[in-house]
Amino acid sequence: MENVRLINVEDDVSLFGTSETDVRFLYKEIFGWKSYGDIPLPERPYIIDAGANVGIFTLYMKSLHPGAEVVAFEPVPYLAAAASANFEREGFTDVTLHPIALGAEAGQVQIRHYPLRPSGSSLSIRDQQQLKQEAEAWMSPRLAERMFRGKLATVSRNRLGDYVEPGRVIDLLKIDVVGSELDVMAGLDGSQWQLVRYVVVDLVDQDGRLRQVSEALASRGFRIEVRQSGPDQDARLSFFVHGVRDTNGKCDPSEHQDRDRPHAQRSARAPDLEQPAGTQHGR
Repeated sequence: MENVRLINVEDDVSLFGTSETDVRFLYKEIFGWKSYGDIPLPERPYIIDAGANVGIFTLYMKSLHPGAEVVAFEPVPYLAAAASANFEREGFTDVTLHPIALGAEAGQVQIRHYPLRPSGSSLSIRDQQQLKQEAEAWMSPRLAERMFRGKLATVSRNRLGDYVEPGRVIDLLKIDVVGSELDVMAGLDGSQWQLVRYVVVDLVDQDGRLRQVSEALASRGFRIEVRQSGPDQDARLSFFVHGVRDTNGKCDPSEHQDRDRPHAQRSARAPDLEQPAGTQHGR
């Protein structure tokens, strides 16, 4: 297992992790750039964090909503260990961490993880090959080779629906699973989706994934807003898809693209939801 240690991310702030570069970037993305934007939540929200990494998103949500109850999932063993250490350090008693992957079916799966870039860990080797090619456009091939030198680990995978309390409203479902977004979404059945009020999916737009995820959420009764990721070099294909439950139970796809466009982070490449979806690639 990679060495979990305290990493200084800014003055007076340290977090447990394994890769200094990765932890500092994630902290800047979430706490600094506030890339997830403003998410309307009740005072004591119930949040599911699918793809928790070292727990920075959960830490951010708890800083905004101290009374939040969070159920987090992270399959890479050393990332789960770092997340657990970060939650324990904060003294959280209302955060539960499950060290497993999520998908449409339960079983054992292999995940490829990257010690120098663990946030890119994925069940989809194809995704990482494409990201490596993109990275070589702005870094040396030698550095890209080091960053994307992966290892395989066998982990358990379960359906998200198996962890949803019957009848309990999910105020926020956050998904950041590097290529397995549709598979994770398939782990909730229709009645469980009706309990979800807000979804945000952090994804890389490869093989039409932005359109596929947007269409999948729209078909489940969400109004869609797409925002481009932060100002780093690797953000050209990175997007946040926000889905807000339509309380009227209706979805007009023509209203889902860059609604109101209040700031420059809105995507200029939002999906055309009236076009057929591309082929699913994932786990």
